[in-house]
Amino acid sequence: MKDSASLNSGGRFIIKWVVLTVLAVPLTWGLAIVILKLVTSQVGGTILVDGQTRITEDYLMSYLFLPLMGLTTGIFQYLLLRGYLAGMGWWIPASLVGWSLPIIVFQWIVSPLIQIPESPLSTLLTAVLIGLLIAIPQWLVLRGRFANAAWWLAAGAFGWGAAIGIVSLPIGSLFGISAIILPPAFSSGLVLYFLSSRPALVSPPHTMNSA
Repeated sequence: MKDSASLNSGGRFIIKWVVLTVLAVPLTWGLAIVILKLVTSQVGGTILVDGQTRITEDYLMSYLFLPLMGLTTGIFQYLLLRGYLAGMGWWIPASLVGWSLPIIVFQWIVSPLIQIPESPLSTLLTAVLIGLLIAIPQWLVLRGRFANAAWWLAAGAFGWGAAIGIVSLPIGSLFGISAIILPPAFSSGLVLYFLSSRPALVSPPHTMNSA
């Protein structure tokens, strides 16, 4: 673990957090493409789903990308966090579960029951809910350590809501996804640094101020 106090360490931590989170996007994209190529080489370019022919890569990408993103961001963020906080091993599975929850909630629960109208408000609310779903499992890891861990949920909701509000790039592109990740990455990094500077429920050997 790092052990050098610095007044500017908070800014450095947030920058590292944002950079690692954004770097997870192209890595995830590349992994997804490789996996999809392997799948299509076995099952073909199209598959039959509920009686309809779908393009294999397009259909599976919607189910594959988010869990892979949870895994890669979880690993990258854990590699950073372990230098500041002890006992963060659950961060990786929490991130994997959190990033998978939007698929479960929207694809398997919401979509079969209701038709979400297309409007700026519904898009914003969807983004806020996605942010909350991703943040909840991670909050379960943080709440035993930080007294004000509920701010993590606010960071997720605000970050994803802001992303939809300020980013107009196509979500299906690599650059679009990378840009959308920026607001939640910054808001979560900022809140995590804020939490580490508050009184903790569990006193770890180091906080964000000690790097």
